[in-house]
Amino acid sequence: MAAPAALIGWRAACAAACLGFAIPAAAQVVRVPEAETLAAAQEAPARSTQATIGLSDAVALALRHNPALKEQAESLRAATGRLQQARGPFDPTLRVLPSATFDLKEMAPFLKAREISKRETIRIIADNFTILTQALREMIDVTSTTPPRCPSGLQLSNGQIDLTRDNLDLSGRDATERALLGVDTALQSVVVELADGLSINLADICRSEPRELISPELLVGTFRRIDQSGGLGLEGILQSVAQIPRETRILQEEITRTVAQRARLALDRLGPVAEDELTRNITIDVSLSKLFRGGFQVSGDYQLQSQEQNFVGKPLDPTFGGFDTPPQFYSSAAGTLTVPLGRGRGSAATAASERAARRIVEGEREQFRHDVSEEVFRTVLAYLNLVAAQQTVEQLEASAGRQQRILELSEARVKAGDLAQADLARVRASAAGTDGSLAQARAALVSARIALAEQIGLRVESLGDAPLAADAFAAVQAADTDADALIARALSARHDLRAASSRRDAAAALAAGARANARPRLDLTLTGGIFNLEDSPFFKFLPDERLPIISATSGIPTTPVTGTPVPPLDPVRYYSPVGYGRAIANRHTPFATVAITFELPFGNHTARGRAAQAEATHTSSAIQSEDLRRSIGENVVELTQSLRRAATSLTEWDAAVARGGETLDGRLRMFQTGDTTLIDVLLTEDSLTGDYLQQIRQRQAYLSALARLRLEVGDLVTVDGAGAPTGTLQFDPSGLTGR
Repeated sequence: MAAPAALIGWRAACAAACLGFAIPAAAQVVRVPEAETLAAAQEAPARSTQATIGLSDAVALALRHNPALKEQAESLRAATGRLQQARGPFDPTLRVLPSATFDLKEMAPFLKAREISKRETIRIIADNFTILTQALREMIDVTSTTPPRCPSGLQLSNGQIDLTRDNLDLSGRDATERALLGVDTALQSVVVELADGLSINLADICRSEPRELISPELLVGTFRRIDQSGGLGLEGILQSVAQIPRETRILQEEITRTVAQRARLALDRLGPVAEDELTRNITIDVSLSKLFRGGFQVSGDYQLQSQEQNFVGKPLDPTFGGFDTPPQFYSSAAGTLTVPLGRGRGSAATAASERAARRIVEGEREQFRHDVSEEVFRTVLAYLNLVAAQQTVEQLEASAGRQQRILELSEARVKAGDLAQADLARVRASAAGTDGSLAQARAALVSARIALAEQIGLRVESLGDAPLAADAFAAVQAADTDADALIARALSARHDLRAASSRRDAAAALAAGARANARPRLDLTLTGGIFNLEDSPFFKFLPDERLPIISATSGIPTTPVTGTPVPPLDPVRYYSPVGYGRAIANRHTPFATVAITFELPFGNHTARGRAAQAEATHTSSAIQSEDLRRSIGENVVELTQSLRRAATSLTEWDAAVARGGETLDGRLRMFQTGDTTLIDVLLTEDSLTGDYLQQIRQRQAYLSALARLRLEVGDLVTVDGAGAPTGTLQFDPSGLTGR
């Protein structure tokens, strides 16, 4: 009665194994927000929360923790960063450049020669006016009214002292000449200060020509004789007239003496010639610029600048040896428009990098979605391999159980005397072979568990951290094997094909920009604005000279209505906010500039080389895109044929397993009655085990091919909201596994 029970157990095991291959459970569709897949990589979870895991859960974990996807997500972020960088040139740019310059250097030869000449001129004035004063004093003493001879050291121009030879006019001089001279502003000669509003004409004091033949004294005597002879009563008038020349000479002597004294005082104030000069400069430059994608650029600039230049060791008062230019404050506001007239009006070249970067980002996003499909495909393969490893272990364990039952039957027949003792060795040898195969299968199962854990991003510290498969192989279902329809779906759905198209468009944009940059450059620049140069009043070293007496004859400007003299402005240093305020508030002068820039590099090898590289990259991208389309078609055709063959082969192996089970049942019954040999039973059992294992491999191969076909067609993983920057990743395990 034991035999029928054993037969029933083997039939139940066979039925369970066949049902495990054929009956799928309801599939759970995986939905994972793409943002979670794109999230920055974190430490992988220690292990799955369950000892077994379904394909849906494995795919969900892979989408969130797969290292390859995290790496590709970083590539997408890098491409997004490059796009942001490419947009940078079109951002409005505000620049604030404050600067302070202190330039100490040896006095320029021209300035040193001028300072020496200035002192020599004043010395000559002092010496010669002293001589002239002595000459006038001698004439007053001898009552002579004839102007004395002018000293030889005085150069007259229409009766005035000629000091204009010390003037410096910088108009028409270039920057190099100004640098050699050591100054950047015009300089005037120094005049000896006499008094406010006082003008001296040396023609009234001395003469350059020889003495006249007739002197005024002789004329007075002649008039007196005329009066005496004619009785005209002119005596009183003649006496008064005779005193006029003497009083005039006395006044002239006082003037010349004053000039000599003031000249010596001016010479003492100037002191020795300095050796070095120091220039202080403060500049505040504020600019706002904007480059437009059309190629033109707009910018606005506002500048405040101050400068103070003086000789080292000298006060700022020029009468005490200071520099002849007061502190200056400069204010300007300008706007500039640059319009490219060549290179396709600039739009192709200017925005080429941004357009290419935008297309590259789109391509990286599509490539990321394709990489998601590939990693899901690898996860499916790893899961199917784990299922196959588990079922292999199960079948080998079932084979070991059958071997043990055959051994028990053989031992019973040996006791009954129906079977030789030597036949038991064959049974034990066959069981040992099965145990060896089972050990190898269990080792392969461990490897499959580890491989799946690594694929889905789990950290494995022990074997318990690597889950087992909770699903079994799905039953074979009719698959769509219309190659033409599948190819059409693939060409419209494949994300890597879209990525290749985006890379081709990016290369085309860069090639267009490189071709534009290879053309001659022609730009039109329009600049307009206002500016003001404000000079601070000279500093006065002596306190009593700082606030001059204001009167109607002092030459100080007056108000238009009341005529009230306007007090002079206080002198300020180069760092004074008051000086900047004057430069800002006072009248500005407009200016405008129109410039055309034409650039034609001879040979133009750099631009032409870049254009050639860009064209080659574009051509290569187009070739890769077309090659990918061709490969997709070939792979789909090949997979549809392989899927048909695998389905046919799997059907045959299913039938072989069913027949093998029936054959083994019959052999066991015959073995119990002695109608067959032990060798026939062992061979039948070994054949059945081989059929089971081959059936597992064939089913794994079929489902792997089916997953590969879905990958090639582009519907293994779909994206809900694919047109948006991020969508929802969806994976349907139907047709691959079941429970």
